[in-house]
Amino acid sequence: MDIFIVRHGETEWNRMKLFYGLTDVHLNRRGAVQSLILKQKLQNFPIRKIYTSTLKRTKETAKIIFPDKKFIPKKELDEKSFGAWEGLNADQIEAHYPRAWQHWLDDPLGYTPPEAESFQRFKQRVLHEAPLLLSDPGAVLFVSHLGVIRLLLSEWFPEKSFWDIQLDQGNYTHLQYQKPQFEIKEWNQ
Repeated sequence: MDIFIVRHGETEWNRMKLFYGLTDVHLNRRGAVQSLILKQKLQNFPIRKIYTSTLKRTKETAKIIFPDKKFIPKKELDEKSFGAWEGLNADQIEAHYPRAWQHWLDDPLGYTPPEAESFQRFKQRVLHEAPLLLSDPGAVLFVSHLGVIRLLLSEWFPEKSFWDIQLDQGNYTHLQYQKPQFEIKEWNQ
């Protein structure tokens, strides 16, 4: 089976470098253009199913890429909540939550910011759902968030570190899956 992974298009909060996890923001103009570029890149692939998170930015991205196809929103593909830090940039977080910020810098996968979802809970919900989404034959496309994508790719390719996985908005990654193996066909194209 073919798997296509897309990071949602840019939002104003991306541009402003704000933490926003579950805050539900729209694509900005650049994000819409990135999605149109993806539409061109993906037009010749026979995508059978499209999964998104439940957040506007992923659904808007999917709708621009495939305006005539239905997509399936899945809460399990939502970004990790950053709780009280959402809507703040790194400098603001450090100023308002200096000790918590340092704890997070020291252990970003182990420390949970105030009112946020723990990384372990986030990992559990995403990885629990992933095999169910890969059970149908045919090509599937995921439109999700960088944290979710990093989590999936670092699980499927253990040699890739969570923090080292960088995928640009406006690009896709194409994988081939034949249980239990994943193979990279195209990366960040």
